Amino acid sequence: MTHRIQIARAWCDECLSECFFAHDESTRANEHLGASTSDLGRKSKELKENGFVASHRSGIFIFTLYKSQPLALPLDWQKAIEERESVDVYQDW
Repeated sequence: MTHRIQIARAWCDECLSECFFAHDESTRANEHLGASTSDLGRKSKELKENGFVASHRSGIFIFTLYKSQPLALPLDWQKAIEERESVDVYQDW
């Protein structure tokens, strides 16, 4: 499962201007970044250092972390793989 964060401009009632906001899709949390492009650059640098990959689509910056959750096999598959490995070890060909 991927972890995505979208950064876009939106109207801010506190600043009375358009500010950058970061929206985390997995937690549904919004973070006010600020009105300056340096605020966007700071957050972008932070996300890239944490392994996020950046893309840009019509004014929306999308940061995706592809390794956010390890691949987990169902328990019966894990047992079958372990049994297969033990059979290969104990057979003397």
